[in-house]
Amino acid sequence: MKKKKFLIIFSVIILIFFIVLMCIGNYFFNYALVRSNGTAEGANRNVENNIPAHIQHILEENFEKEYNTSKSWVKEVNKQDVSVISYDNLKLSGTKFNLNEKSGNYTIILHGYSQNKNDVLDIAYHYYCNGYNVINARPACAWK
Repeated sequence: MKKKKFLIIFSVIILIFFIVLMCIGNYFFNYALVRSNGTAEGANRNVENNIPAHIQHILEENFEKEYNTSKSWVKEVNKQDVSVISYDNLKLSGTKFNLNEKSGNYTIILHGYSQNKNDVLDIAYHYYCNGYNVINARPACAWK
C-alpha cells in the first residue's frame, strides 16, 4: 500500500515537473522564434542605449556610409549565384563574390535569424576588400 501511494505521488510530481518544463520552453520558443509582423519578437525588444548622443551620431553616420558603400559595391562587383544539393536533398544557395585576381581565400557569411542576405553585405564588402572571395549563403530554412 505504501509503495503504491509513493509511486502515485512520485508520478504526479514528475508529471507536474514536465508540464512546468514544457510551459517554460514554449514561452522562450515563442519569445525568440515565433514571428509576429514579419520579425521575431525577441529581436524587436527595446534595449537601453547608454551611448552619448554625439557618439551615437558618429556611429549612425559611419553605419550609413558603410551601408551606401556596400550597396553600390554589390551592383558593380563580379558575382554569381551558386547552389548545391545537400545530402538530405535540400537546395543550398547563395551569392559568390569573386575577386578579380586568383585567391584561395574564402569566407562564408550567414545572416541572423531575423535578417536577410542584404543585411550582411557590409561584412561581405569588408572581407572582399581584404582579399577574400565571399559566399553570402542563405540558410536552407530561410525564405527566398
